[in-house]
Amino acid sequence: MDNFDHLSAERPIIFFNGACPPCRWMSRLAVRMSLGLVTRAPLSELEATSLYGRRPEARGQIVLMYAGRYVFGRPVFAALPWTMLRYAGFRLRRSFATALGGVFGRENRNPRTRSASTRR
Repeated sequence: MDNFDHLSAERPIIFFNGACPPCRWMSRLAVRMSLGLVTRAPLSELEATSLYGRRPEARGQIVLMYAGRYVFGRPVFAALPWTMLRYAGFRLRRSFATALGGVFGRENRNPRTRSASTRR
């Protein structure tokens, strides 16, 4: 798996080495601190090789990934509040857009780019 970006498009994820007891403990702590908004995902050997190949400085540390950003090591705990706010804002916007029938969707922002069939 070479591209992890599609995994964090919806929800923040903490990757950790499943064979490392401190990594498992720290990832559990981070999920509890985030009130369950962040998910945990143990890395298999192939995935870890791919991730650490892209981010060699993150080797042996837990990695928080959301919206294409990586945070690893102790700064994961400092990044949790902002990640939670961004994720909650994303969920709120998405739920409003769904409830209002897509009124705030990208296709409706510019009336010049809408097709003639959608204009009123």
